[in-house]
Amino acid sequence: MRSTDLETDVAHMFAADVTGHRLIVRHDAGIYRHLVFQSREHSWNNRFELITAPGSLTITGDRGSHTFRRDYDMFSFFRCNPDRPHRINASYWAEKLPNNGREVQKYSEQAARVMIKQYLDEAVEERDELRKEFDEENARQLESWAEDLRAEGIEQGDPDYPPPTPEREKDWPELVAAEEKLEKAYRILSDAEYDGALAYDESLRPVLRELEEIGLVGDTWEWDLTDYDFHFLWCLHAIAWGIQQYDKAVRSGLHKIRTAPMEWDTPLPTDAPTRPDRQQVPTIDFMDPPEPRPARPQMITAEITGGVL
Repeated sequence: MRSTDLETDVAHMFAADVTGHRLIVRHDAGIYRHLVFQSREHSWNNRFELITAPGSLTITGDRGSHTFRRDYDMFSFFRCNPDRPHRINASYWAEKLPNNGREVQKYSEQAARVMIKQYLDEAVEERDELRKEFDEENARQLESWAEDLRAEGIEQGDPDYPPPTPEREKDWPELVAAEEKLEKAYRILSDAEYDGALAYDESLRPVLRELEEIGLVGDTWEWDLTDYDFHFLWCLHAIAWGIQQYDKAVRSGLHKIRTAPMEWDTPLPTDAPTRPDRQQVPTIDFMDPPEPRPARPQMITAEITGGVL
């Protein structure tokens, strides 16, 4: 399971993969471009090409091939904020692929864990709210019991006058049901963790059906448990960075294809891509359920010394 955001992981890998790459201009005639980016030492390693024509941009290379269609000049469409060069817009850009980019999405274990955790958190909150009401009601009963003993002049330790004992199953069925649901849910999920069932969509579905049966989740068939393919995100970073390198070459005057064609394979220098700051996200696992709140407040335990609730 990932410990950092996928797009940040890809941005870091991309920065390492293209360090030392150079730009080679195969063709540049207005909207018609053919740019090659490859390592000077290992031309086959993480090589990619950008090819544009009116209304389309194609990226092809070691990480896959995709053709985007939208604006007349797709370089204008893909240009990023130079102050945030590692930022991409995966969902919007994927819409410019055939079939809205569904082919570049796949099952994500992290997405499944996030969805399940949302429902678990809601169930824990429900259990804790009921437990709070249970504690407050018991505290009121204990205080009333203590006042009655004081009024009668009876010591709290007198065995003939035990403190009131709550009947959870009879008086608090909602709390019992909430605790049982969480216990069953964590038993199901801990077994799934042990079996590695969350790693694949096919093995996750039976787990979700079990969670539906105990009432933890619902309508799981509607859940979107996909994320963008790692290599597709890499290609998006390549497009954004490649356009920046082309623009830099044009601005610097090194790129003079229209007026003075360069040698066919003369490489132009490129800048090393930046790496974003890593944002650690909590690891989500389901092996250990959260500790329930104490059955009663500590202040009541200190005051009522004559018995144990």
